Order: sequence, then structure tokens, then C-alpha cells
Amino acid sequence: MKNRLKELMLEKKLTLDDLQAKTNIDRKTLEHFEKGLEAGIPNSLEIWRKLANFLKVPVEYLMGWTSDRVTITVNDLNPAEQDAYDRITILLEDQYVPGSVSQSKIGRLLIDTSLMRKIYKMDKFVYGRSWYGRRIIIRQLSYKDIGPYFAGYIELKKDDPKDWRRHAGIGDFDYFYGVDPFTSFPGCPTFAGYLLDDEHHIYVGFDTQEFAAAYDRDDCIEILKEVAKKLASLNK
Repeated sequence: MKNRLKELMLEKKLTLDDLQAKTNIDRKTLEHFEKGLEAGIPNSLEIWRKLANFLKVPVEYLMGWTSDRVTITVNDLNPAEQDAYDRITILLEDQYVPGSVSQSKIGRLLIDTSLMRKIYKMDKFVYGRSWYGRRIIIRQLSYKDIGPYFAGYIELKKDDPKDWRRHAGIGDFDYFYGVDPFTSFPGCPTFAGYLLDDEHHIYVGFDTQEFAAAYDRDDCIEILKEVAKKLASLNK
């Protein structure tokens, strides 16, 4: 089901500029979330949560997974859920020193785990190597009812053009449209910035969500190798 971000923006008479100002989320990122193109964006769950908190609706409702926009209470639990809830709360109260365990942290982690399993039924790194001195990475994804497909990333180095690193550092992947050698990517660049699992290196990347059948893992690897080779020749 389509997410409700645009619907809630209309309901509350908000623009993307309003959301950016209130949440401090990059406008280009908001545009992708509004259009349902958030797949592969790092920290997407945190962004969904931030938007849901601002719009005062449950995350699941905003993402279009439930029609219930009211926060649940224990009265909404069925007998099995009530039993599980009682067991967990009794365990926390009886077996841990009072104040040593944050129930809210545990609850939030359980929610995060559940949501991430729904968002990415399959999300794993399937390739990672250094080619011409640059990291190239391939992830295999399956987003909601789409997939599997692949996302590829290539590292930007310190001796690359400063404008590249500056734009990538703020997540501006649109900047790389038409910039050689990233024109070798399938479609257009769909990512620029830091990966969730690697916050020390900047990457530019693509994904094959729109044409999953046309590119397999090995195709994506060869594309990134060719881009790395071109970048090496540019920096000589």
C-alpha cells in the first residue's frame, strides 16, 4: 500500500519546504519519501519515525501498512498478545534491578526490528572489494513486494573533485546526473553519502529497482569496476 505522507501533508496543509524546516530532513530525501522512492536511502526507518512523530501518527500508518492512526493500548491486545505483554513486563520487573532496564528502549528496538523486516525482507551485502584503490559494494535488496534487485556503491576518494565530495556529503545524488563516469550507472545515480554500515567513507551509488530483470549481481560488479577504472584514469 502506498505511504500516506502526501495525504497527510495535504490534510495538514504542509509543503515539502514546511517539512524540511520543521524536521530538518533534506528536501531531496523528502521528495523521494513522498513519491515512495525511499528504498536504499540510509537510515530510512529513522526518517519515517521522525516524520511520524512530527505528523503525530504511528509509523505503520504513515508507511501505509495499517489504517489505524491511533496509538494502541493494552486494551487493544488479543489474549495471546496480552499474555506475551504480561510475561515481558513481569520478567523486567522481577529479574532486573529497578531502573536498570529501559522498557521504552526495548520496546523501540522491537518495533525497529519488526519494521526493518517488513521494509527489507532481504537486505544483505553480497560483494565488497577494492578495485583501483576504491571500495565497491553490492547489496541485494527486496523492498516490500519488489525484488530481489541490486544496489551498487563506489567510494569517493580525497583526491576526487571537491564538488563531488561536497555534494555527496549532503546526500545530493542529483548532482551526479550526467557527470562522467557515473553516466555508466544503470539509469541515474540514486544515492550519494555515507552508508549505514560505513560512516567513514563517502559513496555514490545506483539501484536496479526499476529494471531488476535486466541486471544481476555480476552485471553490477562489472559496471562498478569499469567506473573505478575510469576514475583511476581521471586522477592520473
